Amino acid sequence: MRSKLPSEVLQRLHNGALLVENVDWPGHIVRKHGWSVANKAYLAAQEKLGREEMEALLSALRMSQPVDGELLRQLLLTAVDVFLHTDRISAEGYVVGGDISVKVSRCPIYDKFVTPHWFGLTVCGCFSRRKGWYDALGVNVHEDLVMNRKWGDPICELVILLSGREASTMQRTFSA
Repeated sequence: MRSKLPSEVLQRLHNGALLVENVDWPGHIVRKHGWSVANKAYLAAQEKLGREEMEALLSALRMSQPVDGELLRQLLLTAVDVFLHTDRISAEGYVVGGDISVKVSRCPIYDKFVTPHWFGLTVCGCFSRRKGWYDALGVNVHEDLVMNRKWGDPICELVILLSGREASTMQRTFSA
């Protein structure tokens, strides 16, 4: 699906994803309003960004909802490929038994978590960001969090459950 997009369109979509790399602004909110307010503001911003990303991708592909089945799978894989590859984010998406496994080996939030004297975010925005994707697509999706760097795992891995399989570990349900 990515190959259907002209390089200048891919670059424009990718440039929008660079906004997620700015994780310093919530630190200013923390100092004035506290962790809870900062985390909520960050998650809301990530969800909005995700919605805008998927709407832009749908528009670039001249598609609209509803999408399901293989088309949904291909759209989500394309979103991972386009939006989760920046200077500070590295993620790969794979189809596994009808579901999508997303493996994240690098992200700006985790880089900040392990930095001494970090006084910013304490939450990961990737779930809210993908929730924005699902909202833009108008789909109900379950995710299974398999590994998490904050738990000491070498990568973060989640499975977007599209095959009807139930989540086995940490489940997040997103409804449009």
